[in-house]
Amino acid sequence: MLVVPYAHDQPDNALRARKLGIAASVSRSAYSGETAAAALGPLLADAGVAARAASVGEIVSRENGASVAADAIERTFGSRGRRV
Repeated sequence: MLVVPYAHDQPDNALRARKLGIAASVSRSAYSGETAAAALGPLLADAGVAARAASVGEIVSRENGASVAADAIERTFGSRGRRV
């Protein structure tokens, strides 16, 4: 995966993906076809990247992210503002 973070939580997400060994990132200001190709080359050449990505994908596929997020929001805000 090649991440080009723009704003908000994207730089943190890019860092996390790099730490997992499943991504590289290029800053928005440095992005070009050449920098993208240079960043993707090592990722595509390393079989370990694909194996780590598959492992992370398996973990994520078992999570019910939308339900967990909705439950957390409900716990935090309760029924305030809810229309019935």
